Amino acid sequence: MRTLVFACFCILGLNTAISQNNSESPYFIETNYQYGFIWQHKPSLESILGGNINVVQLNLGKETYGKSYWDQLYRYPDWGGGVYFANLGNQEELGYASAIYAYVNVPLISRNKFELRYSVSGGLAYLTKGNIAVGTHVNLYFDANINARIFLTDRLYLINAFGATHFSNGATKMPNLGLNLFAYRLGFHYSLADVQPSKVTKQLPQNTKKNWFNMIINAGLKEAKFNPGTKYSVLSFSANYLRSFGYKHKIGVGLDYFYDESLYKLMNSDIASSYSRSETFRYGIHLATEYRINKICLDVQLGTYLYSRYEDDGLFYERVGIRYLIYKDLFLGVSLKANNEVADFIEWGVGYQFPW
Repeated sequence: MRTLVFACFCILGLNTAISQNNSESPYFIETNYQYGFIWQHKPSLESILGGNINVVQLNLGKETYGKSYWDQLYRYPDWGGGVYFANLGNQEELGYASAIYAYVNVPLISRNKFELRYSVSGGLAYLTKGNIAVGTHVNLYFDANINARIFLTDRLYLINAFGATHFSNGATKMPNLGLNLFAYRLGFHYSLADVQPSKVTKQLPQNTKKNWFNMIINAGLKEAKFNPGTKYSVLSFSANYLRSFGYKHKIGVGLDYFYDESLYKLMNSDIASSYSRSETFRYGIHLATEYRINKICLDVQLGTYLYSRYEDDGLFYERVGIRYLIYKDLFLGVSLKANNEVADFIEWGVGYQFPW
């Protein structure tokens, strides 16, 4: 409760400071209440799930008006950051969750007094209880929702939304089943501007770069179920060819190389086994799609192993990641790799892309 009150005072202070400096401020504050449930995606979760979840969110955001041509491409989205506080329905087993995150909220339909948008956000979360679903206090936070904005006055809008929230440590510590929350959301959006700035329409630059290659080197740490408490290193290298379809989307294929130290330990756990490290390498091929918003790229990959001596986790793998262009075509990224929809590890990487 103290954290919630402190966050409210911070946002009210920002409201006063911004309003005094600019009568055409593009900033706004937004709050919502959420009521929902935790999805029992594994039978073992039944023992820790309790009642319904109750959530409060506070956002400080900024409207876009065409300063960048990306604003126009995405129909003038808003973006910002916020804080999240949740009662997870079972104080003894699940406790409470809090998070801090960044988000982008993109219009789908815009009318005079109604807007339909989709929002995605990511950040860090703190869970007060470790349990059979998530074994760490610090976790990753992901959220996606569809939200409707109904205009009540020039500065006040009613928000109705439905969305999903995910907490996971990406197998940095076992257990890591993850928590998946679904909730209806009701809230208010209040603009800090006395007068809304006019939207700018620009001539879009010609999109002449159709073919792209990128190369990425990743590294991370994970725990394995057979030996909880021990960290194992993971390394990967990916090379991708992508074809651009307009400014925002690319589709392509790629090759992957994986080294997972835990597999070397696992495959040689039997005294009769004598696998070399080279036999624990894995090679794969994947289909890829990239969704770009200015300097941020969202990636989804679906792959299959071409070579893997270890087959207990299946033939297929998935990756969901985000990359940020730090200087021209040089980027940093983080991604979650999974095998058959079960989180395997989080990897952090650096890469470079170039047109052809």
